Amino acid sequence: MSDVVIRQATVEDLEAARSVIIETWRTTYVPIHGGAKVEDIISRWHSPQNIEQQIGSKDALFGVATLNGQCVGHVYAAENEGLLKIHRLYVLPAAQGAGVGRQLMDFALGTYPHARDVTLEVDEANQAAIAFYQHLGMAISGSTPCCGDDSDIPALIMSVPRQELRTN
Repeated sequence: MSDVVIRQATVEDLEAARSVIIETWRTTYVPIHGGAKVEDIISRWHSPQNIEQQIGSKDALFGVATLNGQCVGHVYAAENEGLLKIHRLYVLPAAQGAGVGRQLMDFALGTYPHARDVTLEVDEANQAAIAFYQHLGMAISGSTPCCGDDSDIPALIMSVPRQELRTN
């Protein structure tokens, strides 16, 4: 997907980025957690107000991936004391497997050049995402009973030293 453009999001990207989040969540997690739980999390975590605040944050990166002008993915990340935390990295199901996720990860790394390590949480039932992150060189380094700090979804913590991350 060489025509993919990765850039910092603006408030004009809010609905398109939110659509990526919603479609990805519904496709991935309804079969795992059921519709009611997914809709509850979408409404709490991914409300227009939350997304707008994240896009406008000076302390975090909200990047979008577009293909032919359509938003196909996004990354939300922040760095603290050398640790780059990927809070979200979503790619539309139809665009998965084409390198968009790698490009979004590269964008986050480029935004935080001093980060020494990379970490994220992933739902332990999301085998496709776990395999993607392992392909990038990330390894399971722990677990948490509460993905996102306010859910009852168990998550794996995956991490890697920056120099060992395989994105290119």
